[in-house]
Amino acid sequence: LLSTPGHVIGTMPYMSPEQVQGEPLDPCSDIFSLGVTFYEMLAGKHPFKDKSAAVTMSRILLGDPIPTEQFQTQASPELQAILSKMLCKDKAARYQSAQDLLTDLRQLPAPLSADDTQSEAPPTKEVSPITQKQNVVDRVLSKAGRNKWAVLAAALAVILLVVAISRLLSREHLDSLAILPFTYVSSDPQLMANPDREYLSDGFTDSIINSLSQLANLKVIARSSVFRYKGKNLDVQAIGRELNVRAVLVGQIKQVGDELTINAELMDVQENRSIWGETYQRKTADIQTVQKEIARNISERLRLKLTGADQTQLAKTYTDSGEAYEAYLKGRYHWNKRTDEGFKQATKFFQEAIVKDPNYALAYTGLADCYTLRSDYGFLPPTDGYALAKGAVTLALKYDESLAEAHTSLASIKAVTDWDWQGAENEYRRAIELNPNYPTAHHWYAAQLLVQGKLDQALQEIKKAQQLDPLSLGINKDFAVILLYARDYDKALEQCRKTLEIEPNFSVMSTYIAQIYELKQKYPEATAELDRAHAAAPDDGEITYGLAQAYALSGRKDEAVKISNELNQLSEQKLYLPKEAAYLAMLLGEKDKAVAILQKAYEGHYLSVAEIKMDPRFDELRKDARVVELLQKIGLSQ
Repeated sequence: LLSTPGHVIGTMPYMSPEQVQGEPLDPCSDIFSLGVTFYEMLAGKHPFKDKSAAVTMSRILLGDPIPTEQFQTQASPELQAILSKMLCKDKAARYQSAQDLLTDLRQLPAPLSADDTQSEAPPTKEVSPITQKQNVVDRVLSKAGRNKWAVLAAALAVILLVVAISRLLSREHLDSLAILPFTYVSSDPQLMANPDREYLSDGFTDSIINSLSQLANLKVIARSSVFRYKGKNLDVQAIGRELNVRAVLVGQIKQVGDELTINAELMDVQENRSIWGETYQRKTADIQTVQKEIARNISERLRLKLTGADQTQLAKTYTDSGEAYEAYLKGRYHWNKRTDEGFKQATKFFQEAIVKDPNYALAYTGLADCYTLRSDYGFLPPTDGYALAKGAVTLALKYDESLAEAHTSLASIKAVTDWDWQGAENEYRRAIELNPNYPTAHHWYAAQLLVQGKLDQALQEIKKAQQLDPLSLGINKDFAVILLYARDYDKALEQCRKTLEIEPNFSVMSTYIAQIYELKQKYPEATAELDRAHAAAPDDGEITYGLAQAYALSGRKDEAVKISNELNQLSEQKLYLPKEAAYLAMLLGEKDKAVAILQKAYEGHYLSVAEIKMDPRFDELRKDARVVELLQKIGLSQ
């Protein structure tokens, strides 16, 4: 059955009420249609079909099934109750999944006839499909008529029903997963006193996410989204709904000295049931092996169809050194702090991992990520940071060409160091080919497509990134930026609001909200937004630049000049935001200064200079011949 809102497609007598009305479909609609077929098999007559299509549609929407003597004879009261629930008009009162329906069928009363008095074998955890079907048949025939043809007809109907349910269940395989951060506990005071003790549990979670995200048939929510739940005692079902996933993995690592106890449980959040659970007793050096066991068990329990490449990926080991792996986990733990000190600590641990295993490709990608983010965050000049990153990522690809992370890093390096947009695009595409579920590849590729002016493609990629990492502040922020540059200001403002719902203290969103107001010439609203943001975060450079720009647009030039002078002093020390500085200079009537700032940024390979091609605020400045020439030099001519 196929349907989209407002359109009706399908075989009309077997449609559900919601399908007749052109509403969206879900598994409940399939169960109603299955109920129609099952009723027809038992009763020998369609439950709703009448002389005309109009009357049939009316009966589907409002009428009860047409009663027949044959149905009453062949269906026990318990089976009739199940069928009534399948055919319920109210979708919420109907079976919500094929699994629910199969559970009720299995609970039908035991046989009452003399021929069926044999004792029933105790249930086991794993029952074959054939045995399941026979057990259901035995129960359904409990009150069937003694006429052998009636018994055979009822049995055949039930067998066909179970086959149909099996097909529904095969379609309902769990294809989306969130792996929540494993918690860390220890009775060892020395371990608990270590402020970085959670590197083990955080890194373990990261590794499982990375392994399973390689599987093409499984959507795995990215780290930045699931780690927003770290330390929060939230309902697993609510998390599943918020992240739009069917399954959630929760776990705990207990450490005493070198001994680890790792507990893991996989939950079907829609059915509110445990799918699988296991406890592992291991040494710290064996944690990589446990991670692979858990990843493999999850893939089996989710009933995923794995290709040979998938199985190879799950079994892949990036290093045989337990010490190198542990150093790598420590590196990622510090890298995720996103501070200059964190990056420096991470660099030290990644280098330690490389000493333990010189062929450890992931450790080289970690180094590259440290250098690029130190540059992006303003802790290193791009010409220095990206040169170091290029050396590290080249070694990563030498030892493992299949790393999507390495190709993604190389793409950003090609764009910044060489303004090589085609080369960067090739690397992004290769990364996505290797791992379609890697959100960073989609995110950074979307950012490049944006500066190239390929807005439709940029929107497609940022939406893919958001599906994989729905709570990422960076992805949601850049989604708003793409809409802003596309000049869809209302949708951009809506996306800004949605981003703040994820994290109300994500103050940088105020600058984009203000830009939208300014582009709509709502200057008082822009100024009010930035006044509030600046009061809350007076040291935030982007907000300060935004406030000066809002003052200039509002005619408060003296206040804008005062802030500009203060910012010029800061930029000489540490703060350097060339695009914002150029825009403020332009608003203050200093066009030559604005162009000079952009030319200096180009020479220093600051990627933000490329953004002026699409930023609506630079419409006038882009007419300047010097800016036209600048964009040509970086391969982004208008």
